[in-house]
Amino acid sequence: MALGLLIVIAVLLVLVGAAVLLPLRLRLRGQADRTPRLRVDVYPLAGEWLAIPVFDTARKRAKKPRKSRTRFAARSAKPASRWTGRGFLNLLVELISQFRIAWIRVEAEFGLDDPADTGALYGALVPFVYSGNHCAGIDLDIRPDFNRHHIAGRIDAAVDLVPIRLVPPLLRFAASAGFRSRT
Repeated sequence: MALGLLIVIAVLLVLVGAAVLLPLRLRLRGQADRTPRLRVDVYPLAGEWLAIPVFDTARKRAKKPRKSRTRFAARSAKPASRWTGRGFLNLLVELISQFRIAWIRVEAEFGLDDPADTGALYGALVPFVYSGNHCAGIDLDIRPDFNRHHIAGRIDAAVDLVPIRLVPPLLRFAASAGFRSRT
């Protein structure tokens, strides 16, 4: 009995360790047509062989019953959040720097009410379209439509990360937030 429990615990520790230490690929796929759709999958070992769905707008979710509230419910005074300021911005920068872009493919066509506005927006996007084509893995195909007001397109993007690399920035932020004075 005890030996079986130790084996189960050891196997669980190995699986958790593998999940934290091995690279993951997050893949985002979306389309904006008549029915917009967004899907996010996780691929272990940064591969393409096993997709674990995380989010899909096409999947129907059961609605949770809403809790009834009284109209004049007492509101508790919440303390000021320490999650703002320079420390939080540094945390965001450090977390984002741990992600590596594998590829971004965007295929879009857009049009605004006024053709002049469409041209102005496309003019602002042109530097990104043409400079992005020279970067490895970034393919942008954005076309203006001056005849009608609409947006249509597809996006396929993938980023790689190793989950354990997210821990040091989180620990640094927690340590800096924990030792601040509460004035």
